[in-house]
Amino acid sequence: TDLKPRDLLYSEMLMEGDLILQALNGFLMILTCDGEVFYTSHTVETYLGFHQSDICHQSVYELVHSEDREELQRH
Repeated sequence: TDLKPRDLLYSEMLMEGDLILQALNGFLMILTCDGEVFYTSHTVETYLGFHQSDICHQSVYELVHSEDREELQRH
């Protein structure tokens, strides 16, 4: 294929990102200031049992045990 240098760089970055996620031994979750799940890695399914598309744009407080919500809100 005739990939442009920019496309090759992007492809390499995606591969590196996947390697980082594999090395995490966990999952990555990015939240908005309001606690909405903005992004989560596909590995969240392994650890929490939720498919990433099922929890995106949901409140993280619905995923956290009720006894842990107050501490999460402080951070």
